[in-house]
Amino acid sequence: MRTFFYFFSILIIATSCKQDYKIEGSATILGLEGKKLFLRTLQENKWVDLDSTDIVHCEFKMKGKVDSTIMAFLFLDHQQIMPIVLEKGNVAVTIDNKDISAHGTLLNNTLYEFIKIKNNIEFEYEELNRNRTRRMMESSSIRDAHNQYMEQVHNLERKMQRLTDSFIQQNYENVLGPNFFMSSYGNTNFPLLTPEIKSIMDKAPDVFKNNSQVKYFISKARENAYHINSENTPRSMEHNTILH
Repeated sequence: MRTFFYFFSILIIATSCKQDYKIEGSATILGLEGKKLFLRTLQENKWVDLDSTDIVHCEFKMKGKVDSTIMAFLFLDHQQIMPIVLEKGNVAVTIDNKDISAHGTLLNNTLYEFIKIKNNIEFEYEELNRNRTRRMMESSSIRDAHNQYMEQVHNLERKMQRLTDSFIQQNYENVLGPNFFMSSYGNTNFPLLTPEIKSIMDKAPDVFKNNSQVKYFISKARENAYHINSENTPRSMEHNTILH
């Protein structure tokens, strides 16, 4: 009896650590009715299915448990639709022609507020490109119009850089920080320690630096920097170093 009670107590403690999530969504884009959505997360560079559901009458539902807060993504077959944070609470998802978003929990609210601002900057950039030819035609000097265009492009690039880096730094200690660091800087086969990355890492707490993906990326960047420096070292200098 005592053994059973001890086991039952452990079971309660173990299950109480899990977080219940519930997703309720609407999908009104033409052609989605009857389609299957998949909830997937990335584990050791492989996509793992957590759940799936059909879109019925423009609605879908998912629910489950996670050991800790994780970043996941909604897929339509093999097409990634949107990121979503799985954490304790109810998440309301909207998929329509005007908006793709998830709200209802702290980190999802934070994530999609960031995405909204990011989309606005991208819209400014698209508008700038659309109006480029017209503004050059209307300008008395094509060179001046081009210089003005390039200045506006650089301003938007700096604006996006500040937004992204600030978002990463504000979320160092939750799943958003490492995930958006990797999505912003990790999509390369040759990582480098750029000034932006150095600035982020210099300010980062240990919990961020010890994230497995971040840690691997930084180690590869340092390794690449070492090889670059070695290749750029003059042979005469290497010879003198050996002699000394």
